[in-house]
Amino acid sequence: MSISWFSSDSKTKNCIATIYDSNITLNKFTCDLISNAYTVMLGLDYDERVIYIKPLRKDIATRGDIPQNKQYAITLRASYGRISNVDFIKEIKNLLKVPSLKDTPKKFNVEWSPYGETLKIDLNEEVI
Repeated sequence: MSISWFSSDSKTKNCIATIYDSNITLNKFTCDLISNAYTVMLGLDYDERVIYIKPLRKDIATRGDIPQNKQYAITLRASYGRISNVDFIKEIKNLLKVPSLKDTPKKFNVEWSPYGETLKIDLNEEVI
């Protein structure tokens, strides 16, 4: 008998964002990409149906050139991250054409763009 022992390889893990009625939850692998985030900026491309999340380190967030009303809190834990903003989620629900995500949260792949140092969530490709 030949046993192959399972080894979790982070290179094969997907970065996933789950959108709920009140927040966006990022899985651990996504959070590893933005582990130094103090706040985030949130953006939507309405034509392409894409969410952009730009993490800001503390030194950038507090230097004064990015208005506070364009920065949003992010909670980073050991196994997940969470961005809570009901108004932003309402915009996402309008894009998705769904009245609620309470009973049916939506999952999407997340891509990291090193050029703009942003997370990109394509709302056109739901993960099942």
